[in-house]
Amino acid sequence: MWILWKLPETPCRRYGYSGSNLQHGAGSVDSHPSEAGRKIGIMTANAIAMSEQIFESCGINKTDDLVIADLRHGENFHNIMEDQGSFDNTGVRDDVVNAAMKLVEENPDVGAILLECSDMPPYAWEIQKATKRPVFDFITLINWMENACQQRPYDGWI
Repeated sequence: MWILWKLPETPCRRYGYSGSNLQHGAGSVDSHPSEAGRKIGIMTANAIAMSEQIFESCGINKTDDLVIADLRHGENFHNIMEDQGSFDNTGVRDDVVNAAMKLVEENPDVGAILLECSDMPPYAWEIQKATKRPVFDFITLINWMENACQQRPYDGWI
């Protein structure tokens, strides 16, 4: 969550997302999180844990533009949380994607989705494909940091 709030001058916050930079893979992104009035959808494994104290520790003092989707009781996702039954990857994917779709349908002003739980990044592509929203997770943050710390030579066309 920190990256979405502490870096207001990043290109994604300043200019939003264009379909041209995401047309491979999940398809173009329709949403521009930097547009006025856009909210951030947070998909979490346990909404009860998303307290004001947690947000404050991340430097977030204003939470009225956050929408939280709780997957703890998803038909298949709860097996992960409760450490019960067997792991049904297709079922968990369906729970996560359906929750993302519901989040966006009920809150069309959500401009981006943040996956709070470390069990969700494997489904980020499917979420983006289904919702047409930018999707952020801890892997996004790791890649961003790695790219900033280990630049590669540019050998493209100028």
